[in-house]
Amino acid sequence: MSEQLNNSVLTAFEILSLFSNGRQSLTSQIVCKELGLTPITAHRFLRTLEVAGALVSERRGQYRLGLALADLGSIAASSDIIARIAQPYLDDLASRFRETAIATTYRNNRMVVIASANSSRSYSLNMGVGEPLEMHCTANGKLWLASLTNEQVESFLSSQELQAYTPQTVVDAQRLKVEIEQVRKDGYSFCRGEREAEITAIGVPVLSGTGRMIAGISLVGANSHFGDEFTREALEALRKTAGRISASVAGESDSYGHD
Repeated sequence: MSEQLNNSVLTAFEILSLFSNGRQSLTSQIVCKELGLTPITAHRFLRTLEVAGALVSERRGQYRLGLALADLGSIAASSDIIARIAQPYLDDLASRFRETAIATTYRNNRMVVIASANSSRSYSLNMGVGEPLEMHCTANGKLWLASLTNEQVESFLSSQELQAYTPQTVVDAQRLKVEIEQVRKDGYSFCRGEREAEITAIGVPVLSGTGRMIAGISLVGANSHFGDEFTREALEALRKTAGRISASVAGESDSYGHD
């Protein structure tokens, strides 16, 4: 028997999907044009979404997204949910590469570990959930900085003292901005000996369906372990893992290990 779907719900989500960074308000005329609805039908959907709190009428016939969606979005993107989804993937990375794997979140100019899987090696840098990490000298930190706008980066740098933890720590704001731009181009971050002299980390962003960074994941271990071949394999695995976590967060895979 074919699956029974509610077409009205699907249409409502199609309307909500018309919003974007470049289009922050809608009219019934836009809805009619892009979805092929009649004016009466478009108006009924928009008014219903307004009553539900999903839309707010800015002025007659023009709507923006309501706070009800923002509240739901915050719940869906909460670090607890992402951490729970990411944990088995981090366990797999740590087991495969025998290095510590972590996931981080960033809020209010602060980055913290939300999930981790420690290395089985006797010499490693193990990190616990809730541990804060510096932004300017860690792979995950540079990923988060690269996800910000230039204005947000400037604001962050103006409010922070870039402390030197090792001779390799970048403490010059201009040089750090160059590195941030390179991370944006490369899509990954690589730090060797910047926070701990003997420690290297490579990280990639986990992105939402709209391209927004929702977490950072990385492998962390001794400098001597991160040769060229190992680094290439680790980067490939991290990118695939980030894609799988993103798909799981979006509900596009049933469970860990099911693509």
